[in-house]
Amino acid sequence: MTTFKDMKKTITIEPFDEYMESMAKSVELLNKFKIYGLTMRKRFVSKVIETDPFFASLENIDHLQQFWLGRLRDNNINERLEAVLGKLTQGLADQLEKLKQQ
Repeated sequence: MTTFKDMKKTITIEPFDEYMESMAKSVELLNKFKIYGLTMRKRFVSKVIETDPFFASLENIDHLQQFWLGRLRDNNINERLEAVLGKLTQGLADQLEKLKQQ
């Protein structure tokens, strides 16, 4: 079961099959990127490539653009994007810690 949460609503999806599970995971990840402020496709693609150079090839840039549009449901891409989110989260935590020490 996948749960999506924003400030107003929680949406729970019980996926019918693996395809639907992958789609739900893609939507969840995209929502998290938007929560981190990456609300424009160009900025999203740039930040992902900056964080994980694997995505710098033309093929993978196309994957990111398709992901942004909700047209890509790929577990391998989802896993890599989840790792990117982890790095972004850690980077934000590190920045907050530095600010606290000042």
